[in-house]
Amino acid sequence: MIGAKLKKYRLGLGVTGETLAGLAGIKRSWLSQIENEKKYPPVDTFMNIVEAIARISPLSEKNASEILTEERYSDFRKLVTVEFEDYDISDTEIKKMGYDLLSDYAVRYSGTYLFFGYLDDFYPSEIEAKKIEEDIRDYYFNGYKDPEYWVKSLVDKRFIPSGQSEINVPLYKIEEIRVPLYEWWYNHILKDFYDTFNTDIVVTSEEMTIFGALMSLVSSDGTFTPYSSEDITNIPKSLLNEKTVIFDISYIKDKNLKLTLDGRPLSNSEIDMMDVSVSAIRYKRERK
Repeated sequence: MIGAKLKKYRLGLGVTGETLAGLAGIKRSWLSQIENEKKYPPVDTFMNIVEAIARISPLSEKNASEILTEERYSDFRKLVTVEFEDYDISDTEIKKMGYDLLSDYAVRYSGTYLFFGYLDDFYPSEIEAKKIEEDIRDYYFNGYKDPEYWVKSLVDKRFIPSGQSEINVPLYKIEEIRVPLYEWWYNHILKDFYDTFNTDIVVTSEEMTIFGALMSLVSSDGTFTPYSSEDITNIPKSLLNEKTVIFDISYIKDKNLKLTLDGRPLSNSEIDMMDVSVSAIRYKRERK
């Protein structure tokens, strides 16, 4: 299940296995074995692949309304400058971005040129200012709809050059887009796996290890915290290897503890039932 899902995400982005493997820091052959479910990835490798996919996944109709908010636009606009001459970019680079050399102004964000615009020679100054503001706003909220930014156009190394780990186009260099977009995809992908694990599908012990990691990451609001291998201790039966593990069950309601039964997480009511049992045991001990 795990490999097939990861492969589906990769194919949906239109990137090669070689590119995704490079972004995830693993060998192409290792990714191929995972995708074809000949091997199961350890948690670290699984999370590296998920994070790599999240970094290169674009805006779309299903997430744009959550990412492109007025509040973020306000923060973005404060970092935008408009230039009318003496651009700090070569003519070659301007043409490479798809613009000619007859533009009337350029919009720049934190040192990056986003786009070049045109004005009517007969515009009064106040109309020009309004037109520029409208163009900036339209770029932020609707730029992703341009066919150049469609997922099938984000083809492999055209927008993900060697040595880089993100989409290399101006729109996705805007921090007010890039950061929440990554977080959206990170949560979306992990929730997809988490929800699948919570169905009646049959999973292997290796897959259960990943499910255990996901349970340790999921918050009460359904989002997933950033992954760190140092923050997770998962103890499947296969790792006990006849060793004795001592655990104080008084901590069963600790927010950082995720309990499972037969591979399925306990609900809040089931945890409350266990807590009642613990209280009953305490009561019996005290009466001795």
